[in-house]
Amino acid sequence: MKEYINQPREDDAVLGGESLNSVGDAVLGGIAGVQWRLDLALSNNPESLEAKIKALYEAINYGESGLHLLIQALEDDSWQIHQTAYSLLEKYATTQVESALAKYKHSLGDKLLKCYKVGDRNFENANLSGLFLQWADLSDANLHQANFSGAYLNRADLISADLSQANLRGVDLSQANLTGVNLSQAMMSWANVREANLSQANLSGANLVNTNLMGSDLNEANFAGAKLKGVNLTNTNLKNAYYNDETDFPIGFKDYDQMIKLPSCLP
Repeated sequence: MKEYINQPREDDAVLGGESLNSVGDAVLGGIAGVQWRLDLALSNNPESLEAKIKALYEAINYGESGLHLLIQALEDDSWQIHQTAYSLLEKYATTQVESALAKYKHSLGDKLLKCYKVGDRNFENANLSGLFLQWADLSDANLHQANFSGAYLNRADLISADLSQANLRGVDLSQANLTGVNLSQAMMSWANVREANLSQANLSGANLVNTNLMGSDLNEANFAGAKLKGVNLTNTNLKNAYYNDETDFPIGFKDYDQMIKLPSCLP
């Protein structure tokens, strides 16, 4: 039997005869139900955002019609909605999708800064790879597990931002202000962090292999368990920076006298 992907399936919610009490009640099924939920205005109720995100994941089951809804969602005002659509569409290689993604990525930096300007600080898991964000102010932002690979953040202000477990491979953070930033467990290999301010930064467990830190201020930074093989530490300020037995220093490193060794963890 021929299957019509735009029609309700056996497990879809269908239109009932009773009034709807919340975004989680039964509604139209199939692609019509997905569109109905995506068209709902967001409210202060967290369930409304959750319902729209769930609808995006369901849209991918409806072929070209579903892809069209995901492309439309790239223009949504909600950061979480357009980022979810972006991550889902990246898996497809059609000409229409690639064109929409290119347009979205071109405007993504502006979308990010607009959200930040109106008070949003939660950009956890954001896909910001390759963006140009020179001089951007993202201080105190939650960028946990964000993808900044290949991005340009030179001279950016990231004071006290949370970049723990973020992907910063190949990023340009030259002359950026990273005072007090949380970079624990971050992937920072091959990054350009020349002349940056990393004083009091948490780099514990970070992978900085082959990163350029030349001329950076690393005063009181925490390098416990960090991987520093191949790192350029020429003319850096390591005064009172922390390390431990698990810190993997570059070959020939000798400036231990500037640093403070942390005690080993007890078994």
